[in-house]
Amino acid sequence: MAAAARKPQPQYAVRSAEHRHKSKILKKVRENIDKAFLFIILYYIKLRFSAEVFSMDDLKELLRQEAELRERIESTRKANKAKAIEQVLSLVSMYGLTAEECGFRSSSDEVDSEDGIIRLPKYLSPDGEVWRGIGRRPNWVRALIEAGEDLEKYRVEN
Repeated sequence: MAAAARKPQPQYAVRSAEHRHKSKILKKVRENIDKAFLFIILYYIKLRFSAEVFSMDDLKELLRQEAELRERIESTRKANKAKAIEQVLSLVSMYGLTAEECGFRSSSDEVDSEDGIIRLPKYLSPDGEVWRGIGRRPNWVRALIEAGEDLEKYRVEN
């Protein structure tokens, strides 16, 4: 008997070692892409819902922290305000600047209706309040005088 003839295999069934290797690589790439896509979706969900609803205690704590920060900001501003005013006044007097040059002319400047004269501030408190030297003395001026302060120390040179 003659040796049994081998049945030819279809070409699509024959895979070379290189083709199998490429197939394995492609399979791993697809798996990695799937993992990356899943990671991206999970990360998006995490970001989307990270602003989850806080409990009342969490909210109260956050509001307390916010109020504390606002207080610290305000106290820092108040603490530095007098020094900042002193520095500004020093620069104004050093360079002989006017209110117009500094851009401080405002509609709040008092104008004498009869003369059309603009009344500039004559005194500046440590807290930035002004008094034009006309009319009743404001509380801060009276407090300074009662404390024995020299009012001329707070005079603004115009």
